[in-house]
Amino acid sequence: MDVVSTIVALDSNHFASGSHDNNIKYWNDSSETCVRTLVGHTGSIKALAAVSDTEIVSGSDDKVIRLWNVSTGKCLREFGSKSSLVFSVTYICEGFFLSCGGNNLKLYHIPSGTCVKSYETPRISLAVVRLDDERFV
Repeated sequence: MDVVSTIVALDSNHFASGSHDNNIKYWNDSSETCVRTLVGHTGSIKALAAVSDTEIVSGSDDKVIRLWNVSTGKCLREFGSKSSLVFSVTYICEGFFLSCGGNNLKLYHIPSGTCVKSYETPRISLAVVRLDDERFV
């Protein structure tokens, strides 16, 4: 049996789960079935965030952040330097998400795939929470 480490809702009938088998599963809640398995990470999935009803970002122990289309199962983009741990990912606002790992937070622009800002923290940060479109902790 595998251990699920993170879950994110995409709409009222679908959610995605990430687990220690390195895979993400896209589920139909109404029929209680796995619609598709997203394969590509080489480490346990630690974080998921919904970007839209059909796209999610995932963070893994392989130090890679990926953007997925859950309808097709395809990885659309990879983010980051692959040198930092990824403890969490949080959708901030249209076109942006934050990743958290070690003692830094990184703000990524989804369409360009670039890190537009990096924040150093005095302690190891495990999670980021969106308060509104302009604030996060």
